[in-house]
Amino acid sequence: MKELFTEQLQELYWSERKLARSLLRMQKAALHPHLAEAFQRQHEQTRQHQSQLEAVFDLIGETIRKAKSPAMAGILAEAALVMEEREEKSDVTDVALIMVAQMAKHYEIASYGTLAELARTMDYQEVSNVLHEILQQKKQADTLLTLMAVSDINRHAMVG
Repeated sequence: MKELFTEQLQELYWSERKLARSLLRMQKAALHPHLAEAFQRQHEQTRQHQSQLEAVFDLIGETIRKAKSPAMAGILAEAALVMEEREEKSDVTDVALIMVAQMAKHYEIASYGTLAELARTMDYQEVSNVLHEILQQKKQADTLLTLMAVSDINRHAMVG
């Protein structure tokens, strides 16, 4: 069980590192200032989550090895494609950026939720607490993206 747990943590750590870079590119590609701001805040949070995961590895006595996450790699490839295909900033680009950002958030929500429960089951209560805290922040980021899409950005894309 600990091997599976550690492997998934390693993939999550890889994901956070790659996502941080992608969020900066998404920030630059966003048309709406509020969306660009949201991507900047998510970038900062993602960097914080990397540090928290480093602490988790210390707590369980494991070293960090970067294990590529095929799921996140696919999502980030999709994000790169969106930005490449839509070089000019537009409302439609913002809709596509929100879509891929939420794909990443949903992967992270599933991963952090599962790992938080595994940590609790394995009597790693402190680790579970850290992972649960990150999970809540990922859910909040996802909710913010949804609110931005439905309250403003999707409508602008339809009329633009």
